[in-house]
Amino acid sequence: VDHAPFELVAARFELVALLRRTEVGTLYRARHVELGRECALWLLRASTDGRQLEAASAASRVNHPHVASIYDFGTEPGGRVYLAMELLQGDTLQQVLERHGRLPWRRAVGIAAQICRGLRAAHGCGIVHGDLQASSVVLTDVGEERDHVKLVGFGL
Repeated sequence: VDHAPFELVAARFELVALLRRTEVGTLYRARHVELGRECALWLLRASTDGRQLEAASAASRVNHPHVASIYDFGTEPGGRVYLAMELLQGDTLQQVLERHGRLPWRRAVGIAAQICRGLRAAHGCGIVHGDLQASSVVLTDVGEERDHVKLVGFGL
């Protein structure tokens, strides 16, 4: 069952807009009602084995510029897992490749180096990205920096 916009999740996240549906769940733009902070809120399909919460807990310990920050996670009544994370503006590497094809080598190397730095930070926390692919690499702009990598997913 999808949630309607403006519904509260976990008594603190107001759903603002549907961003996309995937095999793992539904992604919304949301707002923390007390803090006023916007975030991306994943509502994941219910899981009975607890792996989603374990993965969210592990990923939330990584604090690195090339890993998307996780703000909160938990389980709603009914068993649906929610995950509040940094709201990213940009395209996935998969979208960029589909639109432009092969990237110039300097751009590709710059992106690959940032991916490696993010993975190294995760590995330093004992976390392995369980599903690294072009769709789990988001390219954002930070100030004047183009193609700033943010890793997402981590097996969720």
